[in-house]
Amino acid sequence: MKKTALIFLIAAMMGCKGNPPVHQGKSNIDWHVNLEEALNLAKKSDKSVLLEFFTEWCPYCKFIDERIFNSPRGEEIPIEKFVFVRLDGDKSENQLIMDKFGIKGFPTFIILSNNGREVSRFNDVNSAAEFSSYLLKAAPDAESPLRENKKKQLRHLNELVTKFPNSPYLPEYYKQIADAYSTEPIKKFFLREAAKYVELRISRIKNGIEGDPRLKRITLDQHIDLLADIYKELKLFHKIGDLYLTGAALCEEEVNNNGGIKNNKHMISTVAYYYLGAERPSHAIKFLKRAMDELPDYWPVYSNYAKVMIADKNPQEAVTLAKKAYEMAEDIAKPRIAMILADAHATAENYKEAIAALKDAEADLLKTGAAESGRAKVMLEKIRNQLKEYEQFIP
Repeated sequence: MKKTALIFLIAAMMGCKGNPPVHQGKSNIDWHVNLEEALNLAKKSDKSVLLEFFTEWCPYCKFIDERIFNSPRGEEIPIEKFVFVRLDGDKSENQLIMDKFGIKGFPTFIILSNNGREVSRFNDVNSAAEFSSYLLKAAPDAESPLRENKKKQLRHLNELVTKFPNSPYLPEYYKQIADAYSTEPIKKFFLREAAKYVELRISRIKNGIEGDPRLKRITLDQHIDLLADIYKELKLFHKIGDLYLTGAALCEEEVNNNGGIKNNKHMISTVAYYYLGAERPSHAIKFLKRAMDELPDYWPVYSNYAKVMIADKNPQEAVTLAKKAYEMAEDIAKPRIAMILADAHATAENYKEAIAALKDAEADLLKTGAAESGRAKVMLEKIRNQLKEYEQFIP
């Protein structure tokens, strides 16, 4: 009680003037800039508060604005359950609130109950669907029994299906509906519905019937990964290989039609990933050798080649390739490459070398200064877990 009262007090101290909410993007969110007003409004309307700390110079804040709030999927955000507040971390009047919440990076999203109690926080979000899921989990009914919570989630998803019957994201709605059900026949029905729509869209992309060429690969990647997940849940494992082969063929076609690998560097890891998913390492090797000829000084070619060599049970070659990639890469990429090198050593059962590589990865990651935020934090945790695993093999 003391903590929530203090939040109200700080909000009152820092936000004396009334400020009209600012409308932003396709999400139709009205952003408040006064926390006290937002909390009072939330209490009157029985809503929660979504508090965002941002700065104008933060590139990830801008990414979220474009990818989530201003994207077509911004319409899916359950705005009816929340009062939204944005506080600029560079403004002096917000410093006391930032200190109270212990804000160390931007953006940071905090969900508050309407009495000022912190329910949850997050800062690593990449899509409107993911953003909505955070909000739905912490909505005012989040403390209700799980069954009731699922009913509300399903109602929201069914509303989306009804409201956007031609949405390219319809399969994801069906997938989320399926995930909400524990009854196997119902779950499978919605998974099959999702699969049907994704298969249709991949076919249309493949045949050039739809899709902005600039977004073709992004759309294709999303659909293939989604469909692979659905196939796994439906235990249709025999379909996954063909699916990934389709993805690889479409990507290679795009590379060939748009100036070769040199002009499509971003496709290297995607093609290699698809061929590995299809269990066709020889196809990946052929593509990566071509990439090496066209881009002999481009480290991602070597790091992806190393991954393929690990999958192809050729760890010594993988070690050589990973070391070369490590030497060529910029500092920010070195932790990931060191982890590939560790995998190569571990595949050869050289656990001392694997541990040394992981310690290099840990040191490189800590050197970047970003190890306590977002994906870097997840990577650091993974490195440390792998270290514990490999240390068991050392007498």
